Amino acid sequence: MVALGALTRPDLVVRLVGSTETLNPCEEPLAWHLRSIDPRFGFTAAELRSAVEEAAAVWNDAAATRLFRRDTAGAMAIDLVYDQRQQELEARRTRAAGLDELQAEVDRLQSLLVRTRERAEAAREAFEETPSPATQKTVQERVERFNEVVARYNAAVSRYNAAAEDVRAEGPSRATAGNLRSETRTLGGRVVSVDRVLTVALAGDYEELVVVLAHELGHALGIGHVSDPDALMAEQYRRESIALPIRLTTADRRALAAACEAGTGPAP
Repeated sequence: MVALGALTRPDLVVRLVGSTETLNPCEEPLAWHLRSIDPRFGFTAAELRSAVEEAAAVWNDAAATRLFRRDTAGAMAIDLVYDQRQQELEARRTRAAGLDELQAEVDRLQSLLVRTRERAEAAREAFEETPSPATQKTVQERVERFNEVVARYNAAVSRYNAAAEDVRAEGPSRATAGNLRSETRTLGGRVVSVDRVLTVALAGDYEELVVVLAHELGHALGIGHVSDPDALMAEQYRRESIALPIRLTTADRRALAAACEAGTGPAP
């Protein structure tokens, strides 16, 4: 399970630099544009643009109005910044792939174990029916082959168990997948602008990128975390449960309605 963002620190970075954007996106769409993409993520500009648009559409559709708009000169600059959290995610996936390979080796040796045991038993039955030096030699050879496979199988199981324990010891990632930081400017006690920094720290694939962006765009609308664990705006999500298209829960929709009614801007 991965913690989704709160309003704290930057890291894939979506920055609203020098923002003079609308204080309430529910009344006037919040503009965004792509700025930089670290190629190590493996996403093209077209893929990132599509992910932002897909994430924005989740909220646009729920509100039945346009809450976000793409603008080449917009205040929301979107950067994909690669850091150690993405590196750690990729390292975990590499180790998981290695675990799959070890499991395949165990399965292969298990099948071989069954076959060599059957051959050894067949040779022993043949010797019992027709005892001779030749059948005795066959039994000995096949039993030795069976014992050799047993040793290889046990060694493979030990390697798998050690690797599995190492992966389990890491536990689920608790790193922050994203967060939104905002800075409000006031004049004479009145809010005149809001600078926002929307950060996506982990994006293992396109689907996860869309989910994390959608969650952080929800914060940009003024929505905080909700208690429903299945909601998009839940504080944490299970990586294995990610699927597109995103479906908002009742808690998500109520939070959106409340944020638009309050017109307070980014969630505190």
